[in-house]
Amino acid sequence: MRNQRLVSVARGAVHNRCTSQGVTEMKAVVGDRLVIRSRHLDEPVRTGEIVEVHGKDGAPPYVVRWEGETDTVVIIPGPDAHVEHHTGGISSAHNTQA
Repeated sequence: MRNQRLVSVARGAVHNRCTSQGVTEMKAVVGDRLVIRSRHLDEPVRTGEIVEVHGKDGAPPYVVRWEGETDTVVIIPGPDAHVEHHTGGISSAHNTQA
């Protein structure tokens, strides 16, 4: 049995579905990379492989194995995260308006 932890994220991160306001939905498939930018200067960027997708049509939550770790976590990414697809495209969970 694999060891999993549930990772909590900022409230509202899942409700980024209002595309009329410039917000994109996060979509992923197994094998994509989840990248979470640091919120502080002294924290590294976290990157991991998405090993399971539990949401409908590629939406979160995801099971992720972070680089350098053997355990997996269940995560609903916040607005500081994006998905890097196999093809190199990016799906983000943050506001895309400038």
